[in-house]
Amino acid sequence: MEVEKLRRWAFAAIPGGVGLAVGVAWAVLEELQYNGIVVNPIPDLVSFVVTGIGVVLLMIAFTSIRKTQRASGGTSGTVGYWIAMTGLLLSAAWVWPLFVLGPLLVGIGVSLYGASTLAAGTFRSFGSWLHVLCVPTAIVVGFASYAVGFDGGIGIIVFMAMVIAGFMTLGFDTAAPAERRIPREVAA
Repeated sequence: MEVEKLRRWAFAAIPGGVGLAVGVAWAVLEELQYNGIVVNPIPDLVSFVVTGIGVVLLMIAFTSIRKTQRASGGTSGTVGYWIAMTGLLLSAAWVWPLFVLGPLLVGIGVSLYGASTLAAGTFRSFGSWLHVLCVPTAIVVGFASYAVGFDGGIGIIVFMAMVIAGFMTLGFDTAAPAERRIPREVAA
């Protein structure tokens, strides 16, 4: 029963991911506004509040995900977990340079956590793969986009998209009810 209670809290990753996505959108639009390309329609205060709420929800969800995986016999991923939680805590303070350092720590932490989860083999999720691949994919996309004449910041956008999608997928996969197996004689 304890695992079932923990699973419910993992759903917080979905609205938490949306909240963090608003913060990322605000940062991208602020950069574009600084370069005179667009006017940022997201007010600073709205971005700060929504991002803060989203980060808190992600912290709750990630704690639930980790405890559910441990209760199911999975790895604890302690080092990656604490690096990611530190990054999430820094991301809650949506001020320079913390909104750059925080997501970087989150990415490194979830990469380590996802690698340990996949290596243990007890819990498979597409979100774990997204987390493991977020840093190398961002590096490749960033350098490739810069090489063809675009801003290398596109790699950062890809990085954050993979981190957010990974959290949301992990939250959904953890919170979804376990499959009920149908005996072969009934299924036939």
